[in-house]
Amino acid sequence: MRVGEVAQLFAKGVRPIYRDVVKGLLPPSIKLNAHHAVWPRAELLVIQAAWVAGANEAQVRALVVRIIEQRRNALERVGGLPLAELRALAAADAVPV
Repeated sequence: MRVGEVAQLFAKGVRPIYRDVVKGLLPPSIKLNAHHAVWPRAELLVIQAAWVAGANEAQVRALVVRIIEQRRNALERVGGLPLAELRALAAADAVPV
């Protein structure tokens, strides 16, 4: 979801969305390239459900931490390569054969 869609989902403006990221109430966006960033809809729906269920800010922050950790874990499983090896490949601009 683009930032405008995220703002609509949470009934906020764009600036408050970025403030929520800084405060740890939303995960950071995923940069697709220099001009585009998105949030996975499923992540945002989980956070929205937590608010609807009555979660407080501390609970939402803990949920966001878990979401970010799940992103890292998913990256570790990409191609069966460990995260450190993926970073090394990206830094070297190499492609595994």
